[in-house]
Amino acid sequence: MKKTIILTGITIMTLLTSCFVSALQISPIQKPHNLICVPIEPLPPIQAPQSRFLGIPLYWNNLSWALAFHVDDLPDPTGAHPNQPNTFVDQQWFIHQPITMMMFSKYIHTYCPSNYVYDYHSEYGSHSWNHVFMGGANYVDTLYWFQTSMTVMNMYAPNISLWSNKCITFSVPGGDYNPFMVDCASQTGFRVMGTNNSLNPSSDYEWMTELLCSYLSVGSNWLTTLNAFKSNHSFADVMIHPQDTFDNNYFSFIENETSGWHCTWGEIRCYSWYRNCTSVMYLNSSDNIDSYMVHMNNSDDRIWSVPVTFNFYIPHWSGLVFVDNRTINNDIGVFYPSVTQHMTQTMREGYRYNNCVLSVSALVDDNSVIRVGVA
Repeated sequence: MKKTIILTGITIMTLLTSCFVSALQISPIQKPHNLICVPIEPLPPIQAPQSRFLGIPLYWNNLSWALAFHVDDLPDPTGAHPNQPNTFVDQQWFIHQPITMMMFSKYIHTYCPSNYVYDYHSEYGSHSWNHVFMGGANYVDTLYWFQTSMTVMNMYAPNISLWSNKCITFSVPGGDYNPFMVDCASQTGFRVMGTNNSLNPSSDYEWMTELLCSYLSVGSNWLTTLNAFKSNHSFADVMIHPQDTFDNNYFSFIENETSGWHCTWGEIRCYSWYRNCTSVMYLNSSDNIDSYMVHMNNSDDRIWSVPVTFNFYIPHWSGLVFVDNRTINNDIGVFYPSVTQHMTQTMREGYRYNNCVLSVSALVDDNSVIRVGVA
């Protein structure tokens, strides 16, 4: 059965396995025992002389935590939540960080420019067909609601993300919930869903984590929240509506934040899938080149092909790394404060070499071969 992540409750998503996501509202900081902690531990020694592979890290580019920023209620020029779409450009939200844009499918034909995806490394997701709450709906109506939302996204969204035109992200309006949502969303093709209610999925779905989301509006506790989850190496999500008063102090925070992965919902969902469904086998060593083969242990045609990070322990790296017939020569290991999006913190192919650990981020398929040079 297809798996869908659920970001639960007003909490922050730590995508460690697959499941549905629920959370999209302000919440007090969770008690420490509710936090998902991923301590940074010393790297283990090489387990076998012939293999230097350490594993696939929790987050892309071997970063220590992850942060997403999503906006609900886009666009609705005539409905209950009138927006000015140019707010995005006027306030320059895209300049600093990728954004997951949750669209009212009913109005998506009025404003859905493709340049936001390509120019700002962002993603389009669904915020339902019409913002109607479905708490009391039966299975058939719930399934139709998701299917209509997906159909219109497919018709009018010119591009969904840098990686795929498949819409897999869904933000539930008003934190609404009924017991059919998990199954209906998954059947429709969504792979990550957010709501502020616990969905309590059946055992057919893997439960993941609780996710805290904090509003970026003036007066919210987003800074305290983010620092707490950053220190616990978790995944955080922040949100706002276009009509809210944006706290411009967030710009300073994100400009100086150089330790986390700045991602979209779809990116971290798909990376998590690869992390859980990928194994690596050592092949051989020849002419100072170690070779490894990648195997996919599952399949899901809704999952995007995204760069996956592979860690190798190489005390003396020659500077060479190849994936299939491609040379990976983009250094994504230099971190520094910047007003614009941080290239080393937004998903792409490349390498990072730090403290004898080579992190190779690359698009891979089943049976892809990774070759790394050892001096």
